Amino acid sequence: HPEGELATAQGAGAAKTPFVVSQHSDVPLEQIAARAAAPLWAQIAPDPAQARRAIAAGAKALAVNAGPDLSWDQLQRLRDASTVPLLLKGVLSPDQAVTAIEKGAQGLIVSNHGGKTIDGLPASIDALPKITAAVGARVPVLVDSGFRRGTDILKALALGARAVLVGRPVLYGLAAYGPDGVRATLEMLHSELALALGLCGKPNLASLDPSLVKLHRR
Repeated sequence: HPEGELATAQGAGAAKTPFVVSQHSDVPLEQIAARAAAPLWAQIAPDPAQARRAIAAGAKALAVNAGPDLSWDQLQRLRDASTVPLLLKGVLSPDQAVTAIEKGAQGLIVSNHGGKTIDGLPASIDALPKITAAVGARVPVLVDSGFRRGTDILKALALGARAVLVGRPVLYGLAAYGPDGVRATLEMLHSELALALGLCGKPNLASLDPSLVKLHRR
């Protein structure tokens, strides 16, 4: 879509949904913030300059990539210098999750980055239960990578995730109908989740529990 992240921000705002802006965005965060009608988060490298710029542009949280260039000391320094919540994105093991919290992470995003970096990484949904069990209620645990339907989201929430991030479905909506497609996609996921809750006999998200999900191990 010719407006890219600007149109995505507009559509997400219409659906009252926060938008996580990639560090690789084609549009500067400052311009996206001017179009946004819902909170923006910034996905950044472990770079204090990127963090300061994102916060100055109005980012309400920072998602720091857990890549090979990240050290725990860097995460701790970013946390000490940040005035907004700091989440570590790319967590795939309980040990990594616990250490991240000890080093100042205020939230975790279980993610294999869509499998586009190393395709042999475990699926996020497989890593999620052990991480939520290890973390407990200390910090919110979010998840992404591979979530396409409301039933996918329900499974993640039942396994302890506080929220689910979606990427590709939003891009499909954006490519087809621009901002209206983004809004329609997000509203469709909300509707599918509500229907799945009802079909499971659950009145609300708080009533979800892991017994709803059976993981098949090979």
